[in-house]
Amino acid sequence: MLGFDTRGFGRSKEAVLEIADNGYILTGIDNPYSSILRGAVCDYIRAVEVAHTLLGSRVKRTIFEGTSFGGAMALMATALRPRADMVSA
Repeated sequence: MLGFDTRGFGRSKEAVLEIADNGYILTGIDNPYSSILRGAVCDYIRAVEVAHTLLGSRVKRTIFEGTSFGGAMALMATALRPRADMVSA
């Protein structure tokens, strides 16, 4: 099992210097290079890639899971990188 902090939460709060007035998800939305949503989904995909690299053939199945915003990220990540055997949102 692998868990990670989404960009701008937990230990990575310093990755987001200023939250948009309309909320976290809309921060940087006008530019794909600063979009929190894009970055968070990229973080999700990269976390899965790192887990697969570290565990190699010991990975029996891959489940993308999340609740609330995490569920949306699980769906977006599997749409962009179909590596999950199952998605739970």
